[in-house]
Amino acid sequence: MDSKQDDNANRPANIYQRINAVMKEVAYVSKTEDLHGTPVVSHDQVSAVLHQPLADHGIVARPTMTACEFIDSKDKSSARVTVELWLINIDAPMDRYSISATVMATDSRKHYDKSAEMAYSRAVKQCYLNTFVLEAGEQEYSELALISPRQAETLRAMLVRAGKTELDFVMANNQVNKTDWENLEDCPARHYDACVKAITRSIKAQQEDKRSEAEKAKAAKGQQL
Repeated sequence: MDSKQDDNANRPANIYQRINAVMKEVAYVSKTEDLHGTPVVSHDQVSAVLHQPLADHGIVARPTMTACEFIDSKDKSSARVTVELWLINIDAPMDRYSISATVMATDSRKHYDKSAEMAYSRAVKQCYLNTFVLEAGEQEYSELALISPRQAETLRAMLVRAGKTELDFVMANNQVNKTDWENLEDCPARHYDACVKAITRSIKAQQEDKRSEAEKAKAAKGQQL
C-alpha cells in the first residue's frame, strides 16, 4: 500500500491536475479601458497573468486557427475566426487538453488582415478565460481601493508555492514599505502586481535552492560510490 502511494506521489501530474494548479494561483484579471473608454480584458493582460504559472506547472500552450471567414460590407470588413487551443503536458506531450472558440471582429478601414488578427487574439483570450474560469473585474486603482478576495486567494496560493506564510509576507512588507497590513486583504489594489512579482521571485529562488540541493546530494552520492 505504501509503495503504491509513493508511486502516485512521484508520478508527474497530468494535464488536468496542472490546469487545476494554475486555477488555484490565478483567479482574477483586471479590466482596463480601450481607446473608446470601454472596460475590457485584453489578450495581452490574460497572457501576462497566465505566462508564469503555465511555465511553472509545465504546460505549453499551442493555439491554432482552424477556420477563417471574411465578411465584406460597404464600409468595413469583418472576420469570423475559430481557434483551437491545446494545452500540452511537457512531461508527456500526448497528455493534452483542447478547447475552441469562434469570435468575429470588425475593422472599419476594411483591412482584412487586421480584422482576422483581432478575431484570432480574442478567440485565444476566450479559450484561456473559459479554461481557467478567470474572473474579470473593473478594479479601481485609487489610493483607497483594496485587492479583491479572489486576488487575495491568488496571493495565498502563490505564497504556499514559495514556502512562505501569509504572516511572514505581511510582516516583511510592513517593515520594508512602512505599512500596517494585518492580512493580505489590506493590500492596496495598486500594489497587487508588485506583490505577484515579489512572490514569483521567491518561488523561483526556492526552485533554484531545491535544484542546487538535489545536485549536491547527487554529487555526494556519486562520491560515496
